Amino acid sequence: MPAELPDTLSVDVRGDVAVVLIDREPKRNAMDTRTLLGLESFFLAPPDGVRAVVLAGRGPHFCAGLDLSDLSATDAEAGMHHSRMWHRVTTTIGQAGLPVVTALAGAVIGGGLEIASATHIRVAEPSAFYALPEGQ
Repeated sequence: MPAELPDTLSVDVRGDVAVVLIDREPKRNAMDTRTLLGLESFFLAPPDGVRAVVLAGRGPHFCAGLDLSDLSATDAEAGMHHSRMWHRVTTTIGQAGLPVVTALAGAVIGGGLEIASATHIRVAEPSAFYALPEGQ
């Protein structure tokens, strides 16, 4: 098991499949830096014997994107570094050497859609809805 995952991620290994849940349900599973870096840690060092990953959100939403309360007054340079961190993590997910299936439900917005797009197979239930607000 990867060391030191935040309590906002849960991992359940079922045979050779790891089920990873984003567990920030009160915030519609919006990503804070700690959770995002936890995903990176998991994909850099998945548990021994895991051959595939299912990524989902706890509750009715996959991920409502970036938790804006996590971005306290940042300047342009800090914002650029934060954005590059997101790119690094999504690249790590996509190139970890494991097939990743994302179970999409409810909000799949902004960074949540970016994370889903980094995975190999996306399965959506009828409640899923998508948006890229940064395009506005």
